[in-house]
Amino acid sequence: MVSSPVRMASLALMLLSSLPQCGAIEPIICDSRVSVFQVTSSTDGKAPAVDIAAYFSVLDQLSRSDITFQQFMSFRQRYTFNHEELLQGGTSMRLLSPQKYASMQRYPIAELRNRVGFKELIQRLLNSKCEYNRSLGSISIALAGDTSFNGRLLSALKTEPVKGCRFFAGMALMYLNDNHTTELFDFIVRDEEFGDPHIIPVFLKLDKSWLKNAAYQRIDSTDPKARVLAVSVLSRTGADARTDSALRKAIRDWPPQQCGYAISAMRELGGGGLKSILEPKLQVSMLRGVSLQALANSPSQEDRDVVFALLPQEGAVPDDLAFALMRSNRTECVRKWLVLVREGRAVGRRMSNFERTMMEFGKGALGSAELTSDVIATINEIKDRPSNKADLLIMIEALAGRKDAASIGTLKALSAASDPEIKSCATLTLSNWRKIEAH
Repeated sequence: MVSSPVRMASLALMLLSSLPQCGAIEPIICDSRVSVFQVTSSTDGKAPAVDIAAYFSVLDQLSRSDITFQQFMSFRQRYTFNHEELLQGGTSMRLLSPQKYASMQRYPIAELRNRVGFKELIQRLLNSKCEYNRSLGSISIALAGDTSFNGRLLSALKTEPVKGCRFFAGMALMYLNDNHTTELFDFIVRDEEFGDPHIIPVFLKLDKSWLKNAAYQRIDSTDPKARVLAVSVLSRTGADARTDSALRKAIRDWPPQQCGYAISAMRELGGGGLKSILEPKLQVSMLRGVSLQALANSPSQEDRDVVFALLPQEGAVPDDLAFALMRSNRTECVRKWLVLVREGRAVGRRMSNFERTMMEFGKGALGSAELTSDVIATINEIKDRPSNKADLLIMIEALAGRKDAASIGTLKALSAASDPEIKSCATLTLSNWRKIEAH
């Protein structure tokens, strides 16, 4: 079977089998700028010139016999893209700047579409009994930007017996911007590993109205994976009345193992008026954390007051409450969290890589200019307090992209910290954003 592409930078949690506590239920969200089809061998985003004649000649030769796995991988390594080549170092695994990504050539062998013999060559590959030939056919269709084979690729999503071949057929269709999103949705439900997604990031690049339509058609499915994918798609395609209604119905009607994803989607969209449907969920252990986060992120004061009312008058604040306040995009919630940290009442746990990715440091309330002085004041208060080290690291990354003298000065000072982790975090936060600005 064809080996799967390398791991994406943005991760999603394991589906259904285990739902972690303290609000770790997440929609499936990944950076959608990465593709397995881009031809490049350069980490600076500059794609090398492709020898079209050589590509055609080698492909034609390979199409005339059953190729081996080694031949397939050798061809891919020479002409196709590796996910990790776009990844840059740093704690948040940032990607190349959009400007450099945009400079890459999307269909590097497009001129082959009209070349005599190309379509016959592709037909030989797709009709082959060898799975590697069929996969190579799908890859070449995508690289050429040839939509004339879309019907054949759609059929392969249902009839192709080898999962690896279905993978490349589906990826080719999405790379070619095919609008059969319901069929692609079903393919993803069948084949995707939701805990380590490779197909969903490309799916999310498609037109939002197409994606919404597929999600609406499948949100009432009895298949748990289809339900989770539907609400995850809706969490990334913008709020509207129909989405709000669909998510509320899912929160009311689905079992806890599934409705947590609908609550998470509601949180991501910043839905309000949630008190009546979420207060009961606070009594369900696996839903308490994500419900608190949705309430804390609501535009409705009544919803946020539910969270504030649960805060103890004195003593330590429970992790799930502190995390909900910190993660909120509402200034009053994040400011309250900063006060609790300064007072020593909120001591943050270490966040998983997934949670750190979801925070989108530098965005939202925690990274806003309005709270910069509060963040810096809290950093100065806790920088020598070992119990709040996890909180300190979060605040350092929240200063990413800030250009004011106070933020830059704070990061520079922390770059000289004796603690190696704090020093590294501050240094990387400075250097990564300087690189992005340089582009």
